[in-house]
Amino acid sequence: MAAPARNLKEKDSLPPRQGFCQKNTVSFPLFYTSLREYQYYAGETPVALMYHHLERCPVTCGPARALFVSPKRFERQLAELQKARWSVLLPGDTPQSRSLLLTFDDGYQSVFTQAFPILERYRMRAIVFLVAGHLGNRNLWDARLGYPERRLMSKEEVLGWIGAGHAIGAHTISHPDLCQLSRKQAREEICGSKKALEDRFGVPVRYFAYPYGRWNPWVVELVAEAGFEGAFTVHPGPYQPASHPLLINRLAARPRPRNVPSYWKGLRAFLGAHLRKNSPGNEPMGGGRHEIPVIR
Repeated sequence: MAAPARNLKEKDSLPPRQGFCQKNTVSFPLFYTSLREYQYYAGETPVALMYHHLERCPVTCGPARALFVSPKRFERQLAELQKARWSVLLPGDTPQSRSLLLTFDDGYQSVFTQAFPILERYRMRAIVFLVAGHLGNRNLWDARLGYPERRLMSKEEVLGWIGAGHAIGAHTISHPDLCQLSRKQAREEICGSKKALEDRFGVPVRYFAYPYGRWNPWVVELVAEAGFEGAFTVHPGPYQPASHPLLINRLAARPRPRNVPSYWKGLRAFLGAHLRKNSPGNEPMGGGRHEIPVIR
């Protein structure tokens, strides 16, 4: 049954648009590199992780480096989750302490060739958000930005993914910035992707991810109108799907930054946290943490 559309013009508790954060008492990491670092800041808070490419970053990838996680690092991340006895969920499962969701955006072929066998070894499940109109083709939306072109999962690979117990979600038909489209165009991208994937693979598609993490109130209304049970943003924050099911937080999994400003920012964060831990009256020195909205 399709989920009823919500009127978001009424007093709905929405977080700010991507790029703006409200201050409160909850802090959260900006990204995820290892469970040890995550737990230092967030303890055992449930989290949904977001991945894109599962391969070593090419030398020429530039700003796209943040979208690449090597298979070796990915396996190390799963190994430490297993060792620490964190449970890995699928959307729809109830999050509890020490639980985590693995999500992949765009549906790159490397997710099937690299991540899939690692997930099987560790007996973990994940969801991949597919660009319905580009299965088996390439990420042309990234190429226009100067990012590396990569092949996307084919129909046969998606069927293998589903057959192993993993989930699929929708990521529109062509990966546009939905906020830049007319309402009619956005509806076609959102509703059309759900129908196309369900028709092609014969499974219900209940979850959606916003391309580029971009949304506004009427885009969220269209996602509800399409019948999605949940939708994922790129806001770093705890995994709390019940708080607002159409604006679910995710934390980007990425390599540790190598540039000097990021290095110093991380160092200040470490020193600040160290001082705070040993001298409760001291304020943190900043960096490495992110004030986020709590969605109620």
